[in-house]
Amino acid sequence: MAKYFVMIDGEQKGPFSLQELPENGVGPDTYVWCKGMADWQQSREVADICRFYRNRLFDIMHPSAPVKEVSIEQSTDDGEDDYRFGIGLPMPPDTTNYSERPPSLMAMAILVTLLCFPVTGIVAIYLSYMSQKMWKESERDVNSINGKPISQQDREFLRHSAHDYARKGKMLIGISFFLGFIVYALVAQML
Repeated sequence: MAKYFVMIDGEQKGPFSLQELPENGVGPDTYVWCKGMADWQQSREVADICRFYRNRLFDIMHPSAPVKEVSIEQSTDDGEDDYRFGIGLPMPPDTTNYSERPPSLMAMAILVTLLCFPVTGIVAIYLSYMSQKMWKESERDVNSINGKPISQQDREFLRHSAHDYARKGKMLIGISFFLGFIVYALVAQML
């Protein structure tokens, strides 16, 4: 590790390690020299000293707080999955009633596609279509692909999928509406 001699008040002092420089009044304009340097230089021109002071300043500006490890624990006290994150807060409960048909969002998706923002509106139409398709498939007694009876587990999966598609479609309808609003505002401003 390099040892630096410093020039303070016209007097040569040192050698000092990087950690000792601040304690001995070395600032950016202080002249320093170490073995391997051709001549004395101001400390702000020496890369190692600049790096040291930059790191020191960062440490002062961002004092390290104890980092709490975030872990996910699964508790099955009541038979249901209750995920707790490191700080012990439970996730909000899912209040979706999967036995009820998800709302049909097709008309709203078509409206936002035509009137607001077509790019995300088309995706909203697709998601609305898939939601209705999954629900219809869950109401069948026989699987339309292989002709076998639909198990209760498959029926629940299809119903959950229908609600997930509806949730995503609803989100994209909102995004399409606001993007359309922004585009219309920009166009109106340009005119």
